[in-house]
Amino acid sequence: MGTGTKGTSRSPWPLVLMAVGILVLGVAGLRFFGGDGGDTVSALDEGPLADCDVGGCKANADPLPARGYEVPSVVVDPGDPDHLVVADVNLVGGVCGWHVTFDGGAEWADGVFELPSGFRNCQLDSAGFLAAGNVARGPSGTLYYVLSSARVDQAEQALEGESVLVARSNDGGRTFAPATVAVPGASTEVSYVRPSLNVVAGPDGADRVLLSFWECGQETCPRVQFAQSLDGGASYSAPALVSPDIGGSSPSVPVLGADGTVHVMFVRHSDDPSVGSQLALARSADGGASFTNTTIESQPFLGRTYDAAELGTSPDGATLYTVFSDNRQGRPDVFFRRSTDGGDTWDQAVLLNSLSEGGAFLPNVSVGPEGRIDVVFYQQSRKSINDVIWTHSSDGGDTFPRPLQLNDASIDRDVGYTFEVGDSYGPGVASSPAAAFVVWSDSRLGNGLTDTQDTALRRAPVPTVGAGT
Repeated sequence: MGTGTKGTSRSPWPLVLMAVGILVLGVAGLRFFGGDGGDTVSALDEGPLADCDVGGCKANADPLPARGYEVPSVVVDPGDPDHLVVADVNLVGGVCGWHVTFDGGAEWADGVFELPSGFRNCQLDSAGFLAAGNVARGPSGTLYYVLSSARVDQAEQALEGESVLVARSNDGGRTFAPATVAVPGASTEVSYVRPSLNVVAGPDGADRVLLSFWECGQETCPRVQFAQSLDGGASYSAPALVSPDIGGSSPSVPVLGADGTVHVMFVRHSDDPSVGSQLALARSADGGASFTNTTIESQPFLGRTYDAAELGTSPDGATLYTVFSDNRQGRPDVFFRRSTDGGDTWDQAVLLNSLSEGGAFLPNVSVGPEGRIDVVFYQQSRKSINDVIWTHSSDGGDTFPRPLQLNDASIDRDVGYTFEVGDSYGPGVASSPAAAFVVWSDSRLGNGLTDTQDTALRRAPVPTVGAGT
C-alpha cells in the first residue's frame, strides 16, 4: 500500500474575517493599534486585565474597543526582566505591531511595523494564514521580527507571491526600522508564508538569523524552506528546501546544535490512514545549505490544523527539546521529548497536560540562559473555552511539576477573533532566571458587539527550592 503525502490545504477564512472586520469597524468607527509608537496606557486602568503577576495584564496601549490582537510573541531583556517586547497582529485593520514596557507591564507603548514600498499591510496572506511571525533577540541585543507580505499594485492585485520580511530594532524596541525583504517572493503561484525566526551567535560576532517558512502553491502548502543571514540581517541566503517530500508543514523555529548542525522540526500528514501523521526532524550539517530528514513520531494525527512542533536547545546546544501535540489518546494532548545526541535518538514522550481536563494543543517552548525549560499551551476545558497552561523543568527535562493555569478567567473563543482564524496560534513564552513571561490572545474585555481581543501577559515566577510546586 502506498504512503503518499499531502500538502496543507489553504484556508477559507480570509473572506469570513474580512466581513467580521468590516462589521466591527462599522459599529465602532475606530482607528488601529496605538499608532505612532508614542501612546501609552497604564495596565492598572484595565480592570480585569490589570495585574501581570496575577491572571495577566493587557499588553498593549490600544484603548479602542474594536481591536483584535493575535499571534503573540514575547522577548525579555536578559539584563532587565522589567523590559519586555511583545509583537502581534491586529486583525482589525490588518497591521503587525509591537508593544514595549520598561516597568514590567505597568505601562506600554505601541508601534506598527513599516513595510517596504509597494507591500500591503500585515494581514491574511494568500494561503489564508496570518502574516505575523515572531520576535526574537540576538546576542548583540538587536531585536528582530519576521512576517510575510506581498507586493501589490494600486488595484490591490498581487504582483508576486508573499515575501519574507524582517524588521530590526537597535534601541530595545522603542523603535523599529522599516522591514526589509529577506526572501523575495517568486511568481504569483509561489508564496513564502507563516515564517519563524531564531537569532544565535554568528561569525565575527555578528548575529546569525535563522528563518523557517512554508512554501505555498495555488492550492496547497506542501514544503518547508530555510534561509539565513550571517551578517545580522544585512543579507540573506537563497531558500534551502527542508522537506523534500510533498506534505511537509508546520515548521518549528530553527535551532543550532553544539556542533553547528541546523535543526528544524516539521509535521508530515499522509493520505494513507494506516500511516497517519509523522513528526520529522530535518538536519543540516553543511550550515543550512541542504537538509536530511528523520521520522521521530508516527501517530494517527499530529497537531491541530497548523499546530507546529516546537524545538529548543540547552544553553550549550548539546541537548534538543521538542514539544508537540498529538491524538494518540483520542484527543489532543501535549508531549515533551528530549535528545542528547543531536537528534539521532529520543527519550520516550512525556505527557505534560492534565488528563482530568480537556484536550491540550498549540505548545511552545523557551529555554532560559540557566537551562530551565518553560512550556506553555492552551487547554480546552469545554467547547470554545481555553485556558493558558504553563509547566517547567529545572533539571533538563527529567521532571515537570504539576501544570499551572496562568489566566484567572477562562477565554471564550466565541468572543474575539481566534475562532475566525482557525484557533491556530498558540501562546508565546520567554524565559528569565526567576520567571517565565507568557503571552496569549484574550477576549475577556470583548462582547458580542466589539469582539475585543487583546494580547495578555503574565509573569509566572519559578518556585524556589523547598517552596513546593
